[in-house]
Amino acid sequence: MSFLDILLPVRCVVCAAGGEQLCAGCRESLPLLRPPLCERCGAPTAWPVARCRECFGRRLAFASARAATEYDGSVRRFVAAWKERGLRRLALEAAELVAGAFRSAAEAPSRVALVDDVYTSGATAAAAASALRKGGARRVEVITFARVVR
Repeated sequence: MSFLDILLPVRCVVCAAGGEQLCAGCRESLPLLRPPLCERCGAPTAWPVARCRECFGRRLAFASARAATEYDGSVRRFVAAWKERGLRRLALEAAELVAGAFRSAAEAPSRVALVDDVYTSGATAAAAASALRKGGARRVEVITFARVVR
């Protein structure tokens, strides 16, 4: 154990247990969203539907939306640590959860535009692009609102 480990111990961002930024127990208990889901907005539903009560009758500019996890208290702490406290290694955890949560139901088009809010380390974009390439995309372009400049 180093002096730095004693002075600044690594703790799980969800439960504060020592050792890792996201402990195995908390990783396993993250509330993954699983089917059935609304085809349009991705909200959990009792059975598959084209539009759920949440998005029915609303004009949505997107074709479909999907998320890997429900935004509960543990996920809120995870995201806050990642984005507000600068724990950038959590981006790799998020990318693994997102690449593992989604699989293409059909072959991807040959060219795809991947849109995200912020390009931080590129880990999330790389994982998503990898999944799209495995699904058949030959070229993936990443578009973000902002980018971290080092």
